[in-house]
Amino acid sequence: MKKTRLAQRVEMARAAMEFALVMGRNKLGQPTHIQVPGHAGKRYEQFIRRNDNRQSGLTVECQLNTGCGPIPCPGNNGHICYHSLSAVELAVKESGKKASWCQTREIADLRARMGGQVIPVQSWKGTGILYAVVEEA
Repeated sequence: MKKTRLAQRVEMARAAMEFALVMGRNKLGQPTHIQVPGHAGKRYEQFIRRNDNRQSGLTVECQLNTGCGPIPCPGNNGHICYHSLSAVELAVKESGKKASWCQTREIADLRARMGGQVIPVQSWKGTGILYAVVEEA
């Protein structure tokens, strides 16, 4: 069976997570700045923003570190890159939970009926949005 593009990105994200490094945390100790390795020795930095009470969910900014400074990750055009997925996976894992990923809110809501919380995750300056169903590990 052929994997979907989302399944491929999640697989790559989970592999990269093993080498991710938390660079900063908020007052609650939650990761907010994470460095994730990419292909060919590239380094990506993610900044996780937890939205206020009026908006549920997370916003993730991914930047590619270059010799000339950071640039927006080219993988965030129309979807969320695997580097950002990896950063969110690491943050969820640190809280003792696990995430399942869905492309639509409707599918996420159905999956959450079996237990879990739906968390929208969107690209900071892109149009990509996915839904994490977070549940106990």
